[in-house]
This record gives sequence, structure tokens and C-alpha cells, in this order.
Amino acid sequence: MKRISNIILACTLAFGIVMATTAIGHAAKYTFTYSTHSIPNSFQGALQKAFLDEVERLTEGRVSFRIFWGGSLLDGTEVLNAVNTGIVDAGLVNINFYPKQLQLSNALNTIQESSGTYEAMLNFFTRAFTELPELTREVASFNNQVMSIYAVMETGLISQRPMTKITDIKGLKCRSATRWHLPMFTELGATPVSVPWADVIMALQTRVIDAVFSNLDAINMSRMEDVAPNMLLFKGLYPSTPYLMTINAKKFQALPDDIKAKFREASITGQKAMAAEYEKWFNDIRESQTKAGYSITYASAEDLATWQNLRAVEENKKLWVQESEKAGIANAQAFLDTVYKIFDETRVTPAQ
Repeated sequence: MKRISNIILACTLAFGIVMATTAIGHAAKYTFTYSTHSIPNSFQGALQKAFLDEVERLTEGRVSFRIFWGGSLLDGTEVLNAVNTGIVDAGLVNINFYPKQLQLSNALNTIQESSGTYEAMLNFFTRAFTELPELTREVASFNNQVMSIYAVMETGLISQRPMTKITDIKGLKCRSATRWHLPMFTELGATPVSVPWADVIMALQTRVIDAVFSNLDAINMSRMEDVAPNMLLFKGLYPSTPYLMTINAKKFQALPDDIKAKFREASITGQKAMAAEYEKWFNDIRESQTKAGYSITYASAEDLATWQNLRAVEENKKLWVQESEKAGIANAQAFLDTVYKIFDETRVTPAQ
């Protein structure tokens, strides 16, 4: 846990929530703490704020959130368990931090194809968590209730040396947010290196790593381009990682039914609002990168095909099934097949 003072603060706030919800009937008000590693003036911050603000608007102020930005309360790796135990009421769960606990959710991470559009990826996540109740039950097994799901921006490979094609990764020491990219790096002749997200800038500066494969908004949010100013940007290739905004399930179930319905409504309207804003955010980030003098090259169709057709992609699928069966998950292959079927049905022709 980050600091003892943060734990005491969270427990004090939780006590305040209990006191705030003792009012009778419709006048009851609920204030929940929310922890995220994102910063407010970022695409991811705006996504989360859009949902949380919408909940407050739809409930006419009966529900509000006290947001702890930038990992100031909890590290991203701590949120799932902190929400479970009530140290914080709600937070952002990045499934990459929980490859074993959220084994089923990590099946989505094996997808390395283009959804075509941001909205298509959102539709995929929504359908997956609707049509595969196992995903929701897995999260619920940690006393976490999914409030909303969002997708992040397209993928970019940044490096300290010029990047004009995917094969330029050869010989580089590369870091990625998901374990499923590591064997793909190896196949391309790169050396995969695991570095905590908080240490990536220092690792680039000290040449512990040479390159990072991540989503555009995360790269820009952390100003990673300042130390690795060359980017190969994969337009249309959105990470298949669902970012889960969760709340303590017991506290959520204790809410009146009308308020719980407002959470579901807020998720839909919040997602639509940010999908409509996506291109503006993308263009603003690209404009700022251009002004800063970063070298940005768009990956070609051949680059994307090279990435998608690596042997490691199919090997990752087999490995996920093997690990899932070993973990006692029945019908793992059928589950994975359904995940890919839903993805195929929601993807659209990539924008040119």
C-alpha cells in the first residue's frame, strides 16, 4: 500500500460515507471515493470524469465521487483488492495488472487485430461483458461491480531511434503493458523487458529500454515522447484491453434500485459522449506532437499485417487456453472462440 496515511484517509472517508447514507428515503446522499492512476487533463481522465459526472447529474447530486487522481491514493496494481476490502469505494482496474486473478478478462488481450474504429472497440467490450456473464462474475468474485468500461487510443511504438516500419524494432529492448506482446517482440528480433509503468521514463533515459509499445494517450499523458521522440503509429489498432471502472459490489447492491439504474444509464451516455469526442482528442494530441517536433510515421498496411500474422499470436491463444484449463476454467477454448466471434461481429473496416 502506498502510505499508511492514505489507508487511514480512505478508512475515514469510508466511515463518512456510512454516515452520509443514513438519511431516510429518497433524500439519502452517497459520496464514494474513487482512485485512478490517470490524470484529469488527459483522454483517460476525461473518459472517467464523463461517467462519474453523468452519475452525479442523473442522480441529481444524490451520488458524488471524491476522485484521487494520478495514483495519489493507490497504485494501479492495488485498486482491485482495495475496492474489494473497502479501502477505497471505487476505482480504475487495468486488467493487465491482474493476469491471474482476471484470467477470463485477459482472454481479450490476446486479440491483436484492428477493430477499425474506437466506437467498434467500445461495442466489442460492451457486448463481451453482456454476452459472457463469466466476465462479470470473475470481477464480482473480488467484490468489484463493473460500473462502466472504456477503451483507450490507438497503439504506437515509440523509440529513441527513427522508426519507419515494424521491422525496425529488431535489436531494441522493448517494454509493453501486456505480457502477450512479449513473445511477439522476440519473434521480431527485439528483447522484451518488463519495467513498471512508473519507471518507464527513467528506463528510457538510462537505456534500460529503447522502445515502448503503448496506446497514444498513455504515451502523451506521461510525456514519453520527450525522451523517445520517434513513433510508429498503428492507426486503427486499438488495444483490446477493457479498462474497468468498478465499485465495491456490496456498497453498490445496497443502493436503491433507481440509483443503480442511473449508473447503467450513465455508462451508456458517458461512452457515447467520449466516442463522439475521440477524433478531437486524437487530432489535438497529434497536433501537439507535431508542434513539439516529434517524428511520427504511420504504420503501413504491411506493417499491420506483419504484426497480426506473427506466429506468437496463435501461440498466445494456445497458452491462454492451457493456463485457463490449468486454473480450472471449463470450456476455455469455447470461451476464447466466443470472444473472437464477438470481436469479428463488432469490428468494422479500418478508417483510411
